[in-house]
Amino acid sequence: MKASEWARERKQWFKDHPQDYYVCHYSNLSLMPSETTLDHTNNRKHEGALVPCSFMDNARKGSMSHDRYVAKYYPDHECDLGAQPRQNIIKGGIKW
Repeated sequence: MKASEWARERKQWFKDHPQDYYVCHYSNLSLMPSETTLDHTNNRKHEGALVPCSFMDNARKGSMSHDRYVAKYYPDHECDLGAQPRQNIIKGGIKW
């Protein structure tokens, strides 16, 4: 995905999901919109679900798969993305 495409997608996501705060998908930290990044639960080369997350988690995850990252850093995390539709994951922040 080109940087300009990602910028459009990110801008559209925040427009579609306005919040006073977001919850990091991984750490469950409350984040102000200015602190919120978006993570592809699948790598960016494949269309995947977007979830709000902290900059630290997004940077640390890098290109690691969602399941590998969760197992390594958040082994008690109970989120199972499976094949859920995108809107079920991001509607209102996190939907487990």
